[in-house]
Amino acid sequence: MNPLTDLAFVYAALKVRSDVRTGTPFQSGSSEAYAQRARRMAEQIYGMAPAAQAQILRILRLKSATVPWSAIHPSWLGALLQNWPAPWRLWTLESLPPNLRGRLQKMFPPPETPVIIYGSVPSWWGPWLSMYVKARLDYPDLPPWEKASFVEQLPGSLWEADDRDVIVILRFYGTWGLVNCLRKLPRSEAQALIWRLPVDLQGVAMELAQARKWSDDPFWPTIYAELSESQASLEAVLIWMGLADWIRAGLQEEQEILLRRLAYRLPRNLGEWLLRQMRDRPPWSALPVQPDPAHWRQQLAELIQTLSQQGRIHLPTDAKRTTP
Repeated sequence: MNPLTDLAFVYAALKVRSDVRTGTPFQSGSSEAYAQRARRMAEQIYGMAPAAQAQILRILRLKSATVPWSAIHPSWLGALLQNWPAPWRLWTLESLPPNLRGRLQKMFPPPETPVIIYGSVPSWWGPWLSMYVKARLDYPDLPPWEKASFVEQLPGSLWEADDRDVIVILRFYGTWGLVNCLRKLPRSEAQALIWRLPVDLQGVAMELAQARKWSDDPFWPTIYAELSESQASLEAVLIWMGLADWIRAGLQEEQEILLRRLAYRLPRNLGEWLLRQMRDRPPWSALPVQPDPAHWRQQLAELIQTLSQQGRIHLPTDAKRTTP
């Protein structure tokens, strides 16, 4: 499902006066609302003056050929570049934003002998690199027909946040999930588990438990039992637990495109796991979000706001404007 491809299909069908109600590529596995939005925007473009049509289509083509470099974790790019010749790697680094370039350079040891490159980076390298990375990662385009607020699209909209901030949010969010599991354990066992937490999370867990800020959502004990068997570190369990709940909520809110973007925002091991869960749809992903999606988003938004006020994270501009 690629929004720009789907939009182009409907627009092309309108140009040749074909019936676009059947046989469109997005009807399999996508909601009718999604299909209607694509049709509606294609019809709007088709109804514009030729000059306006050309301008809109040019902008959409540029979007389809570019990758938001700042929203891709360097570990994904490192895996693509690791076997490239040194000149190609240097051309790539020169084409990337400075922050991403600096983080990516640390992933590769310096060459044993100096690399001499004659001339400048070819003019075609940047566009080619963008299209190559987008194709290899199957990086999804955003739907061009809407722009919802940061809060309305949680958890998927977290692809816009800095990847280090996303991990901070996951740690604290997963701690809340862990407290939902502890309440059914004997007090001594629950206390022992809290002491295994990193120091900065122990107080958070105890505060949540004392304030009885928990729920009866069966998701948390289920995912904790599954992940605690495969993760040696309790801190790692927290991160994976939080991410699992985001996957559950995002899938039930039909945020597949945003979740895919979020996968590439995360370190590669977490992102690949997210993509696998989207593909396999484990039983826990179908457990209803409690108490309901709106309250679920509100709880996550409040946590994000608290972490921002404490200076632990830095929200995207749109999140600052829309988070309560």
